[in-house]
Amino acid sequence: MLRPEAAAGGPLPLDAPGEHLWWPVAPLARIEVDLAEPALRFAGTGYHDANAGAGPLEQTFHRWSWARARTERRALVTYDVVERGGATRALGIEVDERSSATPLRGLAPAPLPATAWGLERRVLADRGQPARVVRGLEDGPFYARSLVEARLGGRGVVAVHEQLDADRLTRGWVRFLTRFRMRRAA
Repeated sequence: MLRPEAAAGGPLPLDAPGEHLWWPVAPLARIEVDLAEPALRFAGTGYHDANAGAGPLEQTFHRWSWARARTERRALVTYDVVERGGATRALGIEVDERSSATPLRGLAPAPLPATAWGLERRVLADRGQPARVVRGLEDGPFYARSLVEARLGGRGVVAVHEQLDADRLTRGWVRFLTRFRMRRAA
């Protein structure tokens, strides 16, 4: 069960024509999970967003990265996209428990080490500030998820970070590999 603690307005465009949208529906939330098989129960903080687009991601984007960090009473969320035409978009918002969303200013891409698959990664962080991978969670030929340490909005945070390489997603060898499950961190 997801219990939203704050909302973040409506969808935001990820590309110049506004054909791909991102909506951080509940950037601050509490979750409760109770599974019968396997017998597992836990509760904690959560996040819910939604994406929608007029076509396949790989037709619009070369790559994108997304990150979300939670402080005690705020969510800090970023999107960094590179479109097929070469245009880039850097989006960052800070949402507090009153659902007040303000833009994160002064963000710039901070490089991260490539994954075991050679996937190049970067995360938006405060300009001039380094970022580092704390722990890998998923590592695949076109997608990776990690915990990263960075500075956002002047705060040192640990964020969940995702990197997608849409160019790789279109390659035949990658399409073949998508039939197999990606290894996940325990």
